[in-house]
Amino acid sequence: LSRMPNVGIARLRMPIDGRPGPRTLITKLAGYREIIDAENSVTVIDDLIHVVRELIERRATGVFHVTNPGSMRHSELIALYRELVDPSHECTFITPEQLVERGLAAKPRSNCVLASPRLAELGIEMRPIEVEGASGGGLVKVRATAKGQILSVAIDDSLMTLSEKPMLE
Repeated sequence: LSRMPNVGIARLRMPIDGRPGPRTLITKLAGYREIIDAENSVTVIDDLIHVVRELIERRATGVFHVTNPGSMRHSELIALYRELVDPSHECTFITPEQLVERGLAAKPRSNCVLASPRLAELGIEMRPIEVEGASGGGLVKVRATAKGQILSVAIDDSLMTLSEKPMLE
């Protein structure tokens, strides 16, 4: 199909939607007692709709990874679910190896973080799962997940003595 003329394929990964539905990642995860805590690319459905519209308007052909830049762990999604929907939700996180050890799978599941260079070539952007902000003309940079968890802080050397840098960051 991907080699046929005039065909565009939008590949999504682990769909996230603000509305419950049997095929959305949050609804699926909330229904399991044990969850593999893996990091994956995700596709926010509202962004998918925007991208598909853009691809159609541009008559784009080929295969496109329609995933939001960045990644999320299943434990991060469940933490949001507990915070926003059901604080009493209970589950246990397991590793992909534990899934195989328990005989629930023959091999560890496929987990991946995808890039979308073909969308970028067309100038189509999706909201990032991770965001970066800067202050002081870029001298202080903070990288965080979309839910506000700080991932890193980078402080320009000119703002401190070098011996202080590791402690401050």
